[in-house]
Amino acid sequence: MDSTSAFRINSPTIISEMVDGEVIAINLDSGTYYSLQGTAGIIWNLIEKGATVPQIIEWMSQDFTGSPEFITTAIHRLLNELRQETLIVSHENPVPQAHLQQSTISERPPFAEPFLEKFTDMSDLLLLDPIHDVNESGWPLAKGS
Repeated sequence: MDSTSAFRINSPTIISEMVDGEVIAINLDSGTYYSLQGTAGIIWNLIEKGATVPQIIEWMSQDFTGSPEFITTAIHRLLNELRQETLIVSHENPVPQAHLQQSTISERPPFAEPFLEKFTDMSDLLLLDPIHDVNESGWPLAKGS
C-alpha cells in the first residue's frame, strides 16, 4: 500500500451495521458474516468515511497510545485481511482529511490490535433469505425467473 491508498466498502455485495460498538458485516454473495470490534470497528468506520490509509494511521495514532510501527503494521494487516475477504476494494477518490473529525477524548487508551472475526455457520440460512431475489416491486422471484 502506498501513501495515497484508500479503500471503500465493497457494496452492494457487503452490507454492514454498527450494533453496540461492534460492526457486523455480511457478504450477501457467500452468506459469510464478520465481526469487527474495538479498533477494527473504528477502522471500518474510517474506511466508510473515505479515509486514506495514511489518514487512518494518523487518526489511530492520535487517539491511542502505542508505537507508531505497531499501529501501522496492525492497520496494514487488518486492511490486507479485509481485502482478502473482499470486504473492501480500492477507492480512487478518497474524502479530504477535513471531513474526518478527530476524537475529543482526553485520556488516550492503549492501541489494541484490530482483528476480524469470520463466521460461516449461518451462510446457508442467509443465502435462503428471499430478500436476495426480488424484483423492482419488492416481491420475491420464483426460481428460474
